[in-house]
Amino acid sequence: MLIIEIVLSCITLLSIWAITNHHHSWGVPLAFVIQWFWVWMWIHTGQIGIILIDAGMLWIYGCHLYKRWASMSVYRRWKLNDKNRERDIKRKM
Repeated sequence: MLIIEIVLSCITLLSIWAITNHHHSWGVPLAFVIQWFWVWMWIHTGQIGIILIDAGMLWIYGCHLYKRWASMSVYRRWKLNDKNRERDIKRKM
């Protein structure tokens, strides 16, 4: 179990480094997945007290991923509308 904790800790540190150095595109998803492993480990070992902290972090990462996903889809719709607008302007000329 100690080896699992060390591996999870190293990967968590890597994800924190990525987030703090503006590599959100892979740092946040990595942190989200690792938090699931931490929660699973705390449930498996019966250490229920620490789950609140990890569940809170999981919620924060999940909200960030959702916001990023939602903003990407809005950007795609905006880009598509922009292309349609350009097409309509060319047709009117």
